Amino acid sequence: MKVFLRVFYLIVTVFILANVSYANSSVFRQGIAQVNVYTGDKVLVKANVYSEKYSSQLPFKYQFGWGADYSGETPPKYIVSFIEIKWGKESVYIPLSAYSDLTEPKNIELQVDHNNIILIILGADAGCAYQAELVFENAEIKYRKVSLGEFPDRWEKTEYHFTDSP
Repeated sequence: MKVFLRVFYLIVTVFILANVSYANSSVFRQGIAQVNVYTGDKVLVKANVYSEKYSSQLPFKYQFGWGADYSGETPPKYIVSFIEIKWGKESVYIPLSAYSDLTEPKNIELQVDHNNIILIILGADAGCAYQAELVFENAEIKYRKVSLGEFPDRWEKTEYHFTDSP
C-alpha cells in the first residue's frame, strides 16, 4: 500500500509539473521588459511591458501613481506606457486602467497555469515599492491587484467584466 501511495503521489506530481509552466522574469532595460513562457520549443505566452519617461505634459500628471513619491519634491521618472501579451497568436486585450498608474517599473514576472496568465510588475523601491498582479483567464483580464511593498495589507483591487454583446 505504501508503494502504491508513493507511486500515486509521484504520478500526480509529474502531472502537475508537466501542466504548469514555471515563472519567468525580466528586468526593465531601455524601456522594455520581455518574458516568454515556452511549451517545448514553441512560445506559449509572450509578454512585453513598455515604460517611457514620465512627463508633466501627461493628462494625468496629478493622479495617484503606484511607485511615486507625491511629496511634491520628486516626480516619477518612468511610467508603464503599454503592455502587450500574446497567447499563442492571439493578442490579449489589456485596458489602459490596468497599468496607467504604475510608475518606476523595475521588473516583471510571468506565470502560466492551464488557462490562466499572471503578469506581475514590481516597481519602485523602499516606501514606494509595489507589486501589481494582472490576472487573466482564457486570454481575458479578470482583475488587477496592486499591493504596497512594505505594507502588503494595503492594496487596491480592480475587477474587469466584459460582454460579447452591446
